[in-house]
Amino acid sequence: MGFMYTFAPYFPKEKIYKVIGFEDNRIIQTSSENMNQLIFIKDKNLVCNIYGFSNNIGYYFSFEQYFGKYYDNDKEFLIINASDNAIFTAEKKYNEIILTYNIN
Repeated sequence: MGFMYTFAPYFPKEKIYKVIGFEDNRIIQTSSENMNQLIFIKDKNLVCNIYGFSNNIGYYFSFEQYFGKYYDNDKEFLIINASDNAIFTAEKKYNEIILTYNIN
């Protein structure tokens, strides 16, 4: 089964490891509110880690209104299961593509 995780800014990587169920040194804690972090896991393996400032990677992922689903000491994160059939709305703004998560 595959999962995508996204974490609020400054979420400690040790706690990310706890949430995803294993450690991987390719995972880095975000250091700014303007950073994206998407972690894709399949069968307890890191498949892809999208990490960085949106103006550097060209994409901004918006999950803010759904972050309340999971909490860990006031730090929030979201898990999307592959079977959730996640839907995103895409909008080009400035030099970035903004992808907004929509619950279906």
